[in-house]
Amino acid sequence: INETRDYVCEVDRNEAQPVIWKLGVLDALTRAKVEKQDVSWNPMNDEAKITTNFSGRDVEYVRYGLRGFVNFLDKEGNPIPFKQTTIGTVGRGYQVVADDTLRRIPMAVIKELSREISKDNILTDPERKN
Repeated sequence: INETRDYVCEVDRNEAQPVIWKLGVLDALTRAKVEKQDVSWNPMNDEAKITTNFSGRDVEYVRYGLRGFVNFLDKEGNPIPFKQTTIGTVGRGYQVVADDTLRRIPMAVIKELSREISKDNILTDPERKN
């Protein structure tokens, strides 16, 4: 759970100084919170309504799973600071990426990082055997 790994997005793979994203692993309770679907049910017509905000889910994966970055620069070439804040959820406080940092990350990058973070929560066959 406390491990991180470096990741370079596809748009930066051929760059001399790509942005290196530090990705962490989400614990089971946090992943469940991020994956939550809102379900509503009307007992008068027996219809359930399931709504999912995929972009919001992607942002939440990055909010909880991004642990830092290197070479993330503003338009003037200055390093963007990695800021975190503490929020309370699922019975404890979490250090998460601050909103002003998340706002600086393009949505296409958030979507790619979200996919990568979610992959780290899937056990491989050798891991299942342990």
